[in-house]
Amino acid sequence: MAIERLFSFTTAGLALTATLMLAGCDAPAPPPAAPSSTIEAADPVVRSAIEQAHQTAVDAGDSAEARIAYALVLQANGLAADASTAWAQVSQMAPIDPRPTYYTAMAASERGDVQAAVDAMTQSITLDPTHAPAHWRHGQWLLDLGRSDDAMTAFTEALKHDPSAAAARLGQARVQMERGEHQQAATALQSLLQATSHPHVRYLLGQALQRSGQADAAAPFLRDGDPQAPRFPDDRATALLDAKHGLDAEYDRIDRAIADNDLLKAQRTAQSALKVWPDDIGLLARLGDVHRRRNDSAAWLRVARQAVRVARDDYMTQLNLSMALRANDQLGPALTAAMAAADAQPDVPDGHLQVARIHLVAKRPTDAIAAMDTAFALGVTDPLERLQYAAVLIEVERYDNAITQSHMVAQSHPATPRAWLILGEAHRRKGELQLAFEAAMAGLQHSPQHPQLSGLARAVRNAALSEESGQQP
Repeated sequence: MAIERLFSFTTAGLALTATLMLAGCDAPAPPPAAPSSTIEAADPVVRSAIEQAHQTAVDAGDSAEARIAYALVLQANGLAADASTAWAQVSQMAPIDPRPTYYTAMAASERGDVQAAVDAMTQSITLDPTHAPAHWRHGQWLLDLGRSDDAMTAFTEALKHDPSAAAARLGQARVQMERGEHQQAATALQSLLQATSHPHVRYLLGQALQRSGQADAAAPFLRDGDPQAPRFPDDRATALLDAKHGLDAEYDRIDRAIADNDLLKAQRTAQSALKVWPDDIGLLARLGDVHRRRNDSAAWLRVARQAVRVARDDYMTQLNLSMALRANDQLGPALTAAMAAADAQPDVPDGHLQVARIHLVAKRPTDAIAAMDTAFALGVTDPLERLQYAAVLIEVERYDNAITQSHMVAQSHPATPRAWLILGEAHRRKGELQLAFEAAMAGLQHSPQHPQLSGLARAVRNAALSEESGQQP
């Protein structure tokens, strides 16, 4: 179960928290309440974690940190009412700690009560005005309430405490778009794109360009962008994720370790989780991916074969097996597995792309392009895959298609030399020497010392001069 669906704090809980904070900590805190009976139906792993956290809090007596750890486990694992009571007790024991109201704000946001989230985060910021994520979360919710000026103030405050906070910079751009300052937002997002190439930045940039009347410039960003915002760095949100237990929590821990490039941690986490869930193909897929990233192709293949034994007809297990086999130079079995993946999910492009990759390695471009045509008809947007497609289109002499595909990437990723190189080569093969020269020169504006672009420009210029001299009487 995703964390987003877990929390349902009540307004009464917020009021209790505020009352206890005013009361101070003169009276001893009551013992931590036992978790409600709802944990009886929980996953045994989750139930054990909650019970252990409760016992630790009981044994620790008046330790606020033990109560905080208990409250986090309750909130992360779906016991909303119990967590509300636990946070109220923390506020009584440590009235100046900003975390109870911070997590109460997050819970309110997750259940859709944006005003309650704003109110609770205002309290948290009062207790700790230096925590940048508190400010940019506050700004996001204020913007959702239509309070754009207050939101801009919050985002600006976040950047005072963390100048690198991408969430705050994105928030400022969203405010500018709300105000109708679309060109200013586009300029800000183009600057941010230099620091992070996340697809969500591209999506917002496309929105800003489109709203400023630049539909053609917006198109590639909207096509390659992602309307879903990433998970921005936030130590308190990370603590909540770490307090979650169960299979989904293990997935998340592995994925976060991979994102942080801590592959040893990801491997150990996956191997530990497989002791509890030995036949889970999600865990096996992640462990295989870790081996792939560590360039251990033999270990990757062993795990991929284990997953296929568990779920032979599963699309992802066949796709992973094909990739592992290809990495081990077993092209025949790799093609068989890729075709099985494509047959299992014919409407998903990745299986067809894998078929194409194997044909390319085997130097069968005609077979590869047939699989690529199918994949791109299904909606492939990755710019590197698009450039590979364009290169093979040139090889099979479909120059117009190659120009279309490479032009998309050149427009959306102008600092990518290969995009301009393939675009120029497609024009050159088609005999459009002037357009080929313009593509090469456009690429050199972004990569002035690129040898292949320089070579293409020289070759095209010489070819044009030869044509002109050949036309002389």
